[in-house]
This record gives sequence, C-alpha cells and structure tokens, in this order.
Amino acid sequence: MSPSQRCAHVLLLMFSVCRMSPVSCQNKVNASVGETVLLTCSVSEVGLALKDASVYWTDKDDNTVLDIIKNEPDLSSQSDRYKDRVSSFPDRYQAGNFSIQMKKVQLSDSSPYDCKVPQLGFRNRVTLNVSAKRNGPGPEPGPEPGPGPSGGAVVTLNSIHMTVLSVTVLSCFI
Repeated sequence: MSPSQRCAHVLLLMFSVCRMSPVSCQNKVNASVGETVLLTCSVSEVGLALKDASVYWTDKDDNTVLDIIKNEPDLSSQSDRYKDRVSSFPDRYQAGNFSIQMKKVQLSDSSPYDCKVPQLGFRNRVTLNVSAKRNGPGPEPGPEPGPGPSGGAVVTLNSIHMTVLSVTVLSCFI
C-alpha cells in the first residue's frame, strides 16, 4: 500500500470514528464564591435533530439544574438550590448551544454537571470548582459571561480525537 493510500485509509477511519456518535466532552471551570460562570454544552448535530430537543442539566447528586424541553426552558422540576441562579440562551438552541449561566456560585456548587441530549446519545460533563473569595483588593469583576465566541459554538477535541489525529498525521509520513 502506498503512503498516500495508507493516509487516505487512516483519514477515512478517523472520519468514521468521529461520526459514530456525538462527542462527549469534559471541561473544567474555576470560579470564586459569588461569581457568575458559564457551563458550556454545544452539540455538533444541528438541524432537524434539534428542532424539538430535550436537554437535561444535572449535578453530581442527579438534582435538576435546568431542563430544556422541546427547546423551552422548563423550571418545574428545577432543584431549589438552583432557583433564580441558572439561566440559558434560548436564542442559541437551534445552533446546538445549550450552555447555562450560573450566578452567585457557592462552595457547595463545586461538582461535575452533566448536559444530556438523550435523542442524540450526547453527554457533556463540566466540572465546576469553586474556591473561597480572594482576600484583599483584586481586579474589578468583568461583564457577565455570554454564550461564547461565534454564538457559543464550542469545539473541543477529546483524547480519542487527539490520538486518532496524531496517528493520522504520523501514518502519512511513515
């Protein structure tokens, strides 16, 4: 097999692996008590699959942080610990952005949070680490975080993608 054929086969394999199912990503967010944070959740599968999407944000104890049912925030089952502190960006749902904003974070908010889109088999985990407020003068707090660059689109390569990409590049030179 020629190097160019090998490279083509590996690229095809990489494309197949990446298209098997939406990627589950893991992100970490650090904050101090009282800050506002953005917990990101972006799905690459856009279009008809997201027309009536249901998305479930939960914490480590399976408490409901926020449910989005058929592209509408649903606060009816939201845990009391998140009431009036968690919001989302409904104008970004159709683009696959189901990120949430959590205000006035507390030490007890330190937890992994899961964003699940069952109809796509998608799960995104964001780990929030909250530390005690800094003592002494510090920088003035900035504006509240928005949904992110490019309308909240977040592209994250996980370790599987990085491994496949590395093997692809290396195989083209062997």
